[in-house]
Amino acid sequence: MKNIYALISVILILSMLFLPILCVKTGKKEGDVKPAPQEEEEEEDIFEVYFPKEDKVEKMTAEDYIICVVSAEMPAEYETEALKAQAVAAYTFASYRRNLRKEGKSDKNYDVAADHTTDQAFVSDRKRRENWGENSEKYSEKIDSAVKEVIGKKMTYDGEIILAAYYAISSGRTENCLDIWGSDRAYLVSVDSSFDKQSPKYEVETVFSEQTLKEKLADICDFSADENSFSINARSDGGSVMSVTVCGKTIKGTSLRTLLSLRSANFSIEYLAEDKSFKITTYGYGHGIGMSQYGANCLAKQGKTYEEILKHYYTGVEIE
Repeated sequence: MKNIYALISVILILSMLFLPILCVKTGKKEGDVKPAPQEEEEEEDIFEVYFPKEDKVEKMTAEDYIICVVSAEMPAEYETEALKAQAVAAYTFASYRRNLRKEGKSDKNYDVAADHTTDQAFVSDRKRRENWGENSEKYSEKIDSAVKEVIGKKMTYDGEIILAAYYAISSGRTENCLDIWGSDRAYLVSVDSSFDKQSPKYEVETVFSEQTLKEKLADICDFSADENSFSINARSDGGSVMSVTVCGKTIKGTSLRTLLSLRSANFSIEYLAEDKSFKITTYGYGHGIGMSQYGANCLAKQGKTYEEILKHYYTGVEIE
């Protein structure tokens, strides 16, 4: 009897030992248990940037690129909210250009050029530190922090990324895109920016001699100086000269701005009979479409956030 009890005890012990193993082996079939979902890797935010002087294209992360643009485009002394607004505008502009290339609507093999005359200004980290001198560390941290806080945010209108134009100083109002560039964009319309008149660089006078004008205007007329040499015919809502007659020939105000390298297309012309020269006074600095950088700083000083600044200058946009 004792042997039987002993045998039963051994069987029970062995059952307890092997039951878990059997359970594991005879559990759910392979495929019944779904593998844990794997997070998709986000595509890295990269811009392909063309450097004209070196004639080369480099890939840069959005953050590195925008830091270099903001450092070049806006004074580091400006308010942090203005710097953030500039960062979002610069990122939006670059994203707009990148989309054009990806959609096959650009003949360029890059997204943006490091050139303020065609796209956006750019300064390397080494160069910006040299420019700032003893303020290098303070300004670097200020701009880097502002950019990092908003990087990736962009402006859209009706779900599409906008052409986020900007410039230094308005002439008191921004310009309608249609008036200056001939394209109608609902988010680039004339709005108030009267605080720009506070800028010490708002009004600039330049005197042109008859000989200088003769050389600069040689392609459009044989210039001769008298009180009737120039006649301003029409202005835009923002104040820019739409049409001007030069020695009997009518051209666009923007064309005269280019020929004479004027700071803006909002200008007045005064004939100085004594030496047959002309004093041209410009108001503001830049094309006047979109965000005024000086105006953005004024709004930031008033306590406006970067979103409020952007929505003031770009009508009806969303920031996402």
